[in-house]
Amino acid sequence: MPKLGESILHATVVQWFKKVGDWVNLDEPLLEVSTDKVNSEIPSPYSGRIESIQVQLGEEAEVGQLLAILTSKQEPVEEETSISQPLQVEIKETDQRDLFSPSVLRLLKEKGLGLDTIDQIPRSGCGGRLTKKDVESFSLPKLHEDTERVKMSALRKAIADNMVRSFYEAPHASLATEVDVTHIVKR
Repeated sequence: MPKLGESILHATVVQWFKKVGDWVNLDEPLLEVSTDKVNSEIPSPYSGRIESIQVQLGEEAEVGQLLAILTSKQEPVEEETSISQPLQVEIKETDQRDLFSPSVLRLLKEKGLGLDTIDQIPRSGCGGRLTKKDVESFSLPKLHEDTERVKMSALRKAIADNMVRSFYEAPHASLATEVDVTHIVKR
């Protein structure tokens, strides 16, 4: 990604004007990025066919990061063929308390609880094991049914970053001094 300004270190990809396999000419608009200040069209630095896109829609790209790979060949880009490689399995030593019974795993799945929430569940089993009773008694805070998560726009993200920075940089204290000046006023 080209440098867009002095203070701009990263930008979010908003739109790709071309897709994999399309031909792009030198200085033809290739994609649009959004920074905390402005949206900009990024022109192609070369002529060629887009072989692959490295940064997808909605992802952030750093200045100098590779956005797409162009090839100068005129023929169409072939689909990638996957080469089967032997699967490498990492064997991890587990603690006895990290083993779960099938009924506990089934109940976790039914309640929609992932492995990331298991650490939040208080354990009452022997040796700190997770029991079916622990899972049944655990409940996550409920969100409103009509709540919808929306990804933050670049502008909202910039506002949030500035507010957080302000919170950490600005002192959050006040000083009040009281002085009795009645003797000075009487004179």
